[in-house]
Amino acid sequence: MGKLIDEEIQLSKVGEIVAEEWQKIERKRLNIKLDEWVVMPNHIHGIINIKKKKSDSSVETFQRDVSKNVKSPRLQANSLGSIVGQFKSVCTKRIWSEGFCDFACPP
Repeated sequence: MGKLIDEEIQLSKVGEIVAEEWQKIERKRLNIKLDEWVVMPNHIHGIINIKKKKSDSSVETFQRDVSKNVKSPRLQANSLGSIVGQFKSVCTKRIWSEGFCDFACPP
């Protein structure tokens, strides 16, 4: 997503896409405030503050069910897992649509 040059990251086009999509997170969700973040050469670090809604009393990231009939756990809306999952999905789709198939494009 970039190269380290003179102790500063110089973002590639893919890195620029990731930075743009990261900044959109708090514009798309009113209960999110982004804190410090940085795009590294091959990943991103960031702090996401999630403001708890008054009606939201859950603490877990996803619902767990021990029943054998459950296909898979589902992420709760506005959980950290759902926010990061959507961010990764949006980035990947946009990166592929701009022709960067060396970014783990599907077969």
